[in-house]
Amino acid sequence: MKLISFKHNNGESFGVVTDQGVVDLKKQFNDKYNNLKSFLQDNGAEKLHSVNLDQVDYQLEDVKLLPVITNPEKIICAGVNYDEHRIEANREKTEYPTIFFRVAESQIAHEDPIILPIESDKLDYEGEIAVVIGKEARRVSEEEAFDYI
Repeated sequence: MKLISFKHNNGESFGVVTDQGVVDLKKQFNDKYNNLKSFLQDNGAEKLHSVNLDQVDYQLEDVKLLPVITNPEKIICAGVNYDEHRIEANREKTEYPTIFFRVAESQIAHEDPIILPIESDKLDYEGEIAVVIGKEARRVSEEEAFDYI
């Protein structure tokens, strides 16, 4: 299931992308949730079974995609976490990946242009995957980890 945040006619919303188009979840839940983050924090994933995914509100090309979570509290990243990139970057092998933070404003939406700073002569790229921690967690065992995503 593909969850998105988007703009349509100057209003922000969030929804599910289906083969037929976009189902507006903000509309489906009568504006109870302001954004995807608030929906997920209220166990929204469990409420998706009650949504009619055949009732499409928009075509995907008619919405402007936004970063999936538009208002994250934290963005924690793991860098130099695979050997091919580590070797390319001429970095020493370490036991653990480099952990660093990003600011929310550094996110861009799918297919948005990336601005090349004038101080740079090329962009570096890596694949990225995001995991949304769905509920508060601390010292969670590896066996329990998927219960929090």
